[in-house]
Amino acid sequence: MGQANLGHWVIGMEGVALLRHWLTGAGENVEDRLREIARFINAPGAAPLSLLFDVPEKDCRDGYAAWSATYDYVPNPLIQIEEPLLRSLIDQLPIGKALDAGCGTGRHAAYLASRGYEVIGVDASPEMLAHARTKLPEANFRVGDVASLPLADSNIDLAVCALTLAHFADLEPPIRELARVVRSGGRILLSDQHPFMAALGSAAFYVSGDGSFGYVKGYFHLHADYFAAFKKAGLVVRQCLEPSYGPAEIDILADSVKEIAGAAFQAALTGIPSVLIWELSKESPT
Repeated sequence: MGQANLGHWVIGMEGVALLRHWLTGAGENVEDRLREIARFINAPGAAPLSLLFDVPEKDCRDGYAAWSATYDYVPNPLIQIEEPLLRSLIDQLPIGKALDAGCGTGRHAAYLASRGYEVIGVDASPEMLAHARTKLPEANFRVGDVASLPLADSNIDLAVCALTLAHFADLEPPIRELARVVRSGGRILLSDQHPFMAALGSAAFYVSGDGSFGYVKGYFHLHADYFAAFKKAGLVVRQCLEPSYGPAEIDILADSVKEIAGAAFQAALTGIPSVLIWELSKESPT
């Protein structure tokens, strides 16, 4: 079982803030960061360096089983940023048959149904699907893998796959499957953590129903990896959105250490892209 030190995360964020401002002439910000770093390092027996906790890495099956009880209730800054934008894209598309791939507890499936879509939801976690069925009993939810969807070819007008693809080492299989089940002229909406944040070590961290912590294993993908997978699947990029962290989302992220390092988190993350959203179309063969 892995053990993490909250102080390492806080000092790392101080360092990101310092790196962003060291050459810009923001001297006060730089001095504040240096003073805080020195204070934390010189007091290893005090918070934040004294705050140790177990945080095991879980695969998708076990991780989302543990996460399912709290997924809809613990504030998630990625969801707060992603959800309004993804829904605004859904609102611009014609109503039809929709797939929510990697649907989890059905947050996007419920919105699609409210818009009039006939909804199919697929997820690998029976525990997450149990919550989705409670939320949306009329929808068709199926246990399945996004890389091997239990659907016929060319059967879907709109496929949504949200905060899921980072759990695949190779993007090509799930993107190929999404392209397979979407009709010619149909759309695919994808979202995930932005690769910038993944490169900084951000992961799918969760608090389970019993109060224990963990994170779901994920993989780092560049924009180029997405483009390569899209091209092989015959998909066309219509939009790429890269929304940034704002003060409210940063406060959620820094909640447990806001009193001692809130300014560092704001300086480090304000304006940094947090989510990557793609709108794709499956073009008719020529």
